[in-house]
Amino acid sequence: EESLLSFRYLQPQVFGGQRPQKGMERALGLRPTRQATPGKWAELDAYGNMNPGQLRKIMSFLRLGGSTTSAAQNRGNRPSKGKRRAEEYFIVPVGRTDSLLPPGIYRRGSEFGGAPLLVVAFVRAAEYEPRFPFSQVVKKAVDQSLHRAFLEAFGEKMAASLARR
Repeated sequence: EESLLSFRYLQPQVFGGQRPQKGMERALGLRPTRQATPGKWAELDAYGNMNPGQLRKIMSFLRLGGSTTSAAQNRGNRPSKGKRRAEEYFIVPVGRTDSLLPPGIYRRGSEFGGAPLLVVAFVRAAEYEPRFPFSQVVKKAVDQSLHRAFLEAFGEKMAASLARR
């Protein structure tokens, strides 16, 4: 069990419960009962994960994550040299009752007249059932191979003399 703890990603599969919080979820101050998942307007990679560049941009804009230089600080008076879209992000916290929007991080871009677009949704954390019976698999493997391994290690004569005692 001790060596299994080093494989934290397996813990929900073996023991059940919730997955550990990700860095962004901790930086946002989400409770352990909540998770951040990609919203409809999130940029996804081929595996369905959020684009790390977009995550950095969001965290930088919201001044989360400890970066000393951020897009929020750099939005000063000087004109932009690039052709990047002007994007603004805002958070609708969990439990807010004066908003019609569900909890999450929204982008207000130029599409749809500046309507808020859900980039990251704050949802209830999934409760996983144990799916990998680790201790049963180990016990079965030991039961199947211990006797043979003992015989190979100590020889049949020693095993026979120990069996008579």
